[in-house]
Order: sequence, then C-alpha cells, then structure tokens
Amino acid sequence: MFKTILFPVDQSRETREAAETVINLVKTYDSRLNFVVGS
Repeated sequence: MFKTILFPVDQSRETREAAETVINLVKTYDSRLNFVVGS
C-alpha cells in the first residue's frame, strides 16, 4: 500500500507521539521510511 513514508522530524511532542504509529506502518507495509528534517 505504501512504498515510501515521509516522516517530518522536529522537536515537537506530536513527532514523538507519531513515531510509534509510523514505525508500525513501515513494518506492516514493508515500506521505506524517509525522514524530513525541519530547521
């Protein structure tokens, strides 16, 4: 379903809370995870 998942990374609480969900998506769909680092 998802070949590539883009995950924006910053210092926010939302990023930390979403990390587990993103990891589960990557494992479930055998996807590639790309981090998008904000400044």
